[in-house]
Amino acid sequence: MRGILLFAVMVLLTACSPEPRNLELHVIVAEAHTLDSQVVTTRGTVRMYADPEHYWIEDDALNRVGLHGMDVSSYVGSDVEVTGRFSVSRERGRHLEVTDVMVLSQHE
Repeated sequence: MRGILLFAVMVLLTACSPEPRNLELHVIVAEAHTLDSQVVTTRGTVRMYADPEHYWIEDDALNRVGLHGMDVSSYVGSDVEVTGRFSVSRERGRHLEVTDVMVLSQHE
C-alpha cells in the first residue's frame, strides 16, 4: 500500500511541473494566445531599454518577448536560452517569467 501511495505522489508531482516546450521566438509570437501560461524554452539575444528599465529577448527578425522574474542585466547583448512561464496580455504584452538562463554566446 505504501508503494502505491508513493507512486501516486510522484505521478502528481511530475504532472505539476511540466517539461518546457522548446519553441522558436517567431512561433511564440505567432501563437501567443494559445501558449498563454505554458512553460517554454526559447533562444535569442537579450536587449534592454534604460527608461523605464526593461529587458527582452529577440531574434534576427525582431520577434520579441519581455523578460521578468530574474535579473538578466548581466546577459544584455548575449545569445541565451531562457526558460520560463509565458504570458500574454493587452496591458503587459508578451513576456516570460524567467526561471533559467543559459548563455550560448557573448557579444562584446
